[in-house]
Amino acid sequence: MPSTITSDQISHVYDYAWVGAAGKSKSTLTRDGFLIRTNECTNPGFEVDASGWSASGAETTTQAWTGTANDSTSTQSVNGVVKRTNLHRDPQPANLSTWNVFVGGPTNSTARITSDKLFAVTFGNDAPVTAWNVSSQGFAAVTAGKTYTFSVTGAHTWAGGQSRLTVEFKDAAGNSLGYLYPPDVTTLAASTFYRLRNTQTAPPNAATVNVFWDAAGTQPGANDSMLLRQLLIEESGSLGDYFDGSTPTSTKGLDVLRTTTVAHSGAAALQVRWRGQRGASMYAATSFAGLQKDTDYVASFWMSIPRALVKPVTVSIVTNGSGVIGDNPITIQPVTDGWQRVVMPFRTAVDRTEATLWFYDANSYLAGAVSQSVYVDDVLVETGGATLPYFDGDVADYVEYENTLPLVVNGWEEAANGLNVINPVVGGGFDVTLRGTSLRNGAFELVYEDEADAAAAFAMHRRPSTFTITDSDRASVGMRYVVDGQISRALDEEERTYWIVRVEYQEV
Repeated sequence: MPSTITSDQISHVYDYAWVGAAGKSKSTLTRDGFLIRTNECTNPGFEVDASGWSASGAETTTQAWTGTANDSTSTQSVNGVVKRTNLHRDPQPANLSTWNVFVGGPTNSTARITSDKLFAVTFGNDAPVTAWNVSSQGFAAVTAGKTYTFSVTGAHTWAGGQSRLTVEFKDAAGNSLGYLYPPDVTTLAASTFYRLRNTQTAPPNAATVNVFWDAAGTQPGANDSMLLRQLLIEESGSLGDYFDGSTPTSTKGLDVLRTTTVAHSGAAALQVRWRGQRGASMYAATSFAGLQKDTDYVASFWMSIPRALVKPVTVSIVTNGSGVIGDNPITIQPVTDGWQRVVMPFRTAVDRTEATLWFYDANSYLAGAVSQSVYVDDVLVETGGATLPYFDGDVADYVEYENTLPLVVNGWEEAANGLNVINPVVGGGFDVTLRGTSLRNGAFELVYEDEADAAAAFAMHRRPSTFTITDSDRASVGMRYVVDGQISRALDEEERTYWIVRVEYQEV
């Protein structure tokens, strides 16, 4: 009579390990001491940082005072390199001592710095039409023969006023080298801020420059005001945006960074962040080195797009070392918040051991503070099927039990080898050293109705592993064993309905 085996379990130990530094190298998965998988991505989970990734167009602009805030020149740096210098000591008015107001005639004017950094002059009575100005007393050092640009943002409260921006260069001794006027006068509407601009070349012997904002036109009345802010003096041929050392840091283009705000697994993910741009498409990328030439791989990763993009992102794998769009582009359509897995099979070139994963964004953000992010996590690059789950060296080791449940266990055989030591004695008889027998050995047959189950049991026994068999009805058959001899799979000869897997074993 065949045994009725209700549960047979064959176990394997799975171990995970980083090849090098935890979180910053390839990781491996072994089973029963044998390597079965390698994740070729060296920073798959972003638990440490975002290293290995690069982005195009990222420009982080920072401002700093060269000395005391609101009393020294200031610099503007892009990615740590100084690009511009505002030569005025107090460009966003904060100190009355660096400014001066002149009004012809007894107007009883008062000057003050407002809470929002406006230099405000209010007239006590009607002012003359032709003789008033505001001048910067924060004399800026200049070099003779170089071209400088100037701008003042200002307004006044009476209609019909005309304004101009004038510069006065002086030599090292403080002697005036003359006033340089712009070629035109701008008519300003009442209570509207305008930016007045001027470009001048410093004359010979010039050492410093002073700036005047003056006006003509309709006479201001009592309690009318003139307002000034944002004076810019810099050496260049064109005038850029206003800045001083208090201007907040800003970033344009695209950058990549580690974020702990969201994650598919673990504590962090990669944030591919689009900022305000200048009308150019952008990309983020990472490369996988040390691959095998002319070999099939599968790259997979999880993505989240919390806010729908104007245009979709194109993701591709480039294997020839050039270009952004490879042979296998995938268009990622705008999605709602949540994670989706992207799987990309690719084959390395016959002469290269590297491939690059690109995220290409065709959007051109032209105005305002654009902020759009795509999140990436759990990057996997390996040979094998696309359905394999993600892993890295942080995954806990575990024991996996592969179960096979045959209909019956048939043809059970077990035997034990005697291990007694027997030596013949001269004159007759034997000298016997008694020892216990060996552990069991023999054979059994696993009977299946399903061909796939029989094939799985046959493949399982071919692995270099130990196995465990248990039977809840016949406890005596339970043992831990290895294959010793032959394993076979056959279709029964009589009914040709059942599959039989025969195992020759040695108990261990």
